[in-house]
Amino acid sequence: MRARIRRLDKGEMHTGFIIEHGGTGKVTAWTSAAAIRKELGDFPWLAKLLKNVDFKTEQVVLVSWMTSGPPEGELRSRSSNVRGKNVIDFYVDPPKGARFRGERARLGAYFFAIPRDATAIYTPEP
Repeated sequence: MRARIRRLDKGEMHTGFIIEHGGTGKVTAWTSAAAIRKELGDFPWLAKLLKNVDFKTEQVVLVSWMTSGPPEGELRSRSSNVRGKNVIDFYVDPPKGARFRGERARLGAYFFAIPRDATAIYTPEP
């Protein structure tokens, strides 16, 4: 069974947040709005982002990723069941057929709502 993964709208997130939190190649998970605010701060855009999260059944993950380009890769996810546990792997899918890349870097810091009982991981671009 495929896990339900929803990208959350970051609204008016400022660029400084993406520069500070993007590109680290990791996933950070929280099971409550209070825990997120304690770690990240109480930004107006964060309240908007969290309003549609049901923390009884979901958790929020911040996926920090990076790709190079042009052309750039895209963040994707796949879910699997490992020993009865839901695992969601976020990864960067590199562009098909690109021979030369690396003139610029693109940082990403995306929020997702995933099932509360799932484990999220990040696999860097090959």
